[in-house]
Amino acid sequence: MNGWTGKILRVDLTKGTSWREDLPPELLHAYPGGRGPGVRLMRDYCQLPPDDPQMPLIFAVGPLCGTAAPTAARPGVTFLRP
Repeated sequence: MNGWTGKILRVDLTKGTSWREDLPPELLHAYPGGRGPGVRLMRDYCQLPPDDPQMPLIFAVGPLCGTAAPTAARPGVTFLRP
């Protein structure tokens, strides 16, 4: 897991605050890539309606981001749309 930092940056646009949280390594092992962890993190919010202010917009990249691997810098954006 050398490509991941094991951190999440959460940004609350309503309050204008941001903070870092640790991301469990088990999650990164179980859901590889950028889209996998994004979808897994979104699963906790699926009960909310799409227009709820608490609904996140998740930007995620894979472990090869920042390397010379082809298409490794493509971010994945996970959201729930109406």
